[in-house]
Amino acid sequence: MVAGSNVMLGYYKDPEATKESFDGEWFRTGDFGWIDKDGFLFITGRKKNLIILANGENVMPEELEMKLGRLEYVVDVVCYEENGNITAEFYLDEEHFPDARSRLEEDVGVFNRTMPMHKNISGVKIRDIPFEKTTTMKIKRYLLKQG
Repeated sequence: MVAGSNVMLGYYKDPEATKESFDGEWFRTGDFGWIDKDGFLFITGRKKNLIILANGENVMPEELEMKLGRLEYVVDVVCYEENGNITAEFYLDEEHFPDARSRLEEDVGVFNRTMPMHKNISGVKIRDIPFEKTTTMKIKRYLLKQG
C-alpha cells in the first residue's frame, strides 16, 4: 500500500473501483514485495498473478519467468496455473537459435531441479507468434486465461 501526493485520487467516474482500491488515504497497489535492511523496496510480483496451488502453496509467476527468461533463446515467457499445475508458455528466438525447441526441454528440467517442488514447471507450451502486449510492452496475461 502507498500514500502520498503522488498517488491518484481515484478512478475516473468509477467510485466503486476507487472504494475497493483505497483504505483511507492508502492505495492498494496489488504488488507483493519486501524491504531490505537498508530500506530498499523490492517488488516481487502482483497479487492478481499469484498462483495458488491445490496444496495451498503460493507461487509468484514473475519469479519463475525472470529465471526462465534468462535462457538466451527465450524472447518471452509467461507462467500460470493450468489443471492444478504450473505451465510455462514460451515465445522463442528460433531465428538465431534454431535448436531452441530441442534445448528447452532439457533446460526446463535443469530449472526444475534447482527449484522447490511446488515451483516446478509441469507443462510447457511453445508459441509460434509473439504474445500480445500493452502499449507499455507488458504481456496481456488476461488473454491467456481466456484460451
